[in-house]
Amino acid sequence: MQDKVSEVQSLMRQLSELGYHDFQVHSIVKDEIGTTKLASISMQQADQLVECLQGYIAFAAKSRKVKGVK
Repeated sequence: MQDKVSEVQSLMRQLSELGYHDFQVHSIVKDEIGTTKLASISMQQADQLVECLQGYIAFAAKSRKVKGVK
């Protein structure tokens, strides 16, 4: 489970690096699984969150590419 939490944290950092503010990332997490306390989430919630965050990352990366931002 710790590996999955680490993956979620890595994805959250990637979103920050792509320009999302911390409050936005936390809002995405809370909207998706109902909490921002990663230590208490289930494996199912972690999987759901990974999928969600990967979607946001793909969208942000695509948006940056369209705008010509590197």
